[in-house]
Amino acid sequence: MRWFVVAILLSCKGDPPSVTPAPGSAEPTGAPNVAVPQRPVLPDAGTPRPTLPDQGSGKPAEATFESEARDVGWAADTESTIQQRFEKVRGAKLSGTECRQTQCKLTIVGSESDVAQTIADLESHRGLHGYAKNILLTAPAKKPDGTLELRAFAIFER
Repeated sequence: MRWFVVAILLSCKGDPPSVTPAPGSAEPTGAPNVAVPQRPVLPDAGTPRPTLPDQGSGKPAEATFESEARDVGWAADTESTIQQRFEKVRGAKLSGTECRQTQCKLTIVGSESDVAQTIADLESHRGLHGYAKNILLTAPAKKPDGTLELRAFAIFER
């Protein structure tokens, strides 16, 4: 009875390791040069955990948005583009869009499953991926009719 051992090496980035054949030979010599990943260093229990960024101001997202003045030309064009892009987004409905200087507030309304689908689409090629630098989502609010209202802030690098 013969036993065969198969080894599979996976590389997360870069080209696969190469092995060169010996001169005059079709067989490679030597083992491939494979880096062995190091174990991550975990912080001590007393080390404070990192916190999410708050856009540098310490203000909630709504207040940060409200503090920006409206750039009329950029805001109107961007609102129009967002509305066009939102036509490809599945799920909930876009009930409002308002842009200022570097960010836009999108108000999204729908059922829980529709809002969940919309969030997934916003982060994909259907939505704002590759268009906005970041998307900040607020906690959805439940309306009296049982639907959810979610505000999303699209942040742009200008």
